[in-house]
Amino acid sequence: MPESNNPQRRLDRALARIEAAASRLRDGATDSEALAAAVAERDELRREIAGLRGENQKLATQLKDAKEKTKATQSSAGQIAKRLDGAMDQLKLVLDN
Repeated sequence: MPESNNPQRRLDRALARIEAAASRLRDGATDSEALAAAVAERDELRREIAGLRGENQKLATQLKDAKEKTKATQSSAGQIAKRLDGAMDQLKLVLDN
């Protein structure tokens, strides 16, 4: 996964941006430029959060599908194992006679 798409790294960067915006507001709460920058940062973070939520939903769906496929594969493998065991038992009977 490219580092720019690493969810933890993205979250860390977003947190750093929030802290920087809060710091700017603390240092100059009446400064309209700092306020405008904080509002722009907030709006950008909201867009990023919406994107991350969409990505999370997509990944959750993929995980659910993978779990269902794994369960089906395990079930098939169990059935195949039983059939092979039965066939081997029949071969033993034939060879022993």
